[in-house]
Amino acid sequence: MSNKEKIIDLFYNEHLKPVDIALELNVSNAYVSKVIKKDFRYHEEKNQRKQQNKQKHKEQRLNT
Repeated sequence: MSNKEKIIDLFYNEHLKPVDIALELNVSNAYVSKVIKKDFRYHEEKNQRKQQNKQKHKEQRLNT
């Protein structure tokens, strides 16, 4: 499996952050971002993660 395939798998299937992927594969953050942004699913995944983080933040605010 190539680095590009590993990056795509870790980002979309394992839901890791680009910085974590870069550390795991010993590549630069810029390279990981470049590979991810070229994928057709990028915008959908980005919006989905944004909504999840928004919900998580809202729940944390209510619990404090």
